[in-house]
Amino acid sequence: SKIPSTSSKLILEGGAIDVNGHGQLLTTEEVLLHPNRNPQYSKKDYEHEFQKLLGITQTIWLKKGIKHDDTDGHIDNLARFIAKGTVLLASCEKQSSNYNRLLENKEILSKTTINGNPIRVIDLPLPDPTFFEGKPLPASYLNFLITNNTIILPTFRQNNKDSQAKDIIQQCFPKYNVVSFDSTDFLQEGGAIHCLTMNQPLTS
Repeated sequence: SKIPSTSSKLILEGGAIDVNGHGQLLTTEEVLLHPNRNPQYSKKDYEHEFQKLLGITQTIWLKKGIKHDDTDGHIDNLARFIAKGTVLLASCEKQSSNYNRLLENKEILSKTTINGNPIRVIDLPLPDPTFFEGKPLPASYLNFLITNNTIILPTFRQNNKDSQAKDIIQQCFPKYNVVSFDSTDFLQEGGAIHCLTMNQPLTS
């Protein structure tokens, strides 16, 4: 059967956006307003394109992604929808170099509503700083993958932090089986489970 397609000049990686399936989209200014992608696009241009391509009615702009992210701030290391009005957000200790940027994003979400209702924000602590040959890596538990029945959670050989993340994710997805997957080697290339995969839309 013939499948209709829509073309766009927009340069957009899958990890740059996250959607809730109800018309809302999460992204960061750091990634989409970076001059190496679509320098001709303003925020309004992006929002129009998202509406045309994906049916998005509300784009939620966070500021910066986590530090040392070679993707210029992909949302899939920072914040993910787990329900229409609930966002899982990376968090860290005050002494972390990520603290101020994560706090700024949390404040943005706290002032944002979806259909008049406040967004519920759940904190998901980042792993301890992770390095490869002295280079800091963008380790984040937010880079999980949602499949039909299973959540595949990246872990980083940090027993306490890995276990804490799995407990939080399991509470967020009570109907799913949460499976840990050691992503330490993947991280050397800058990504984890979500970065390695491509979602397939549900077809009727």
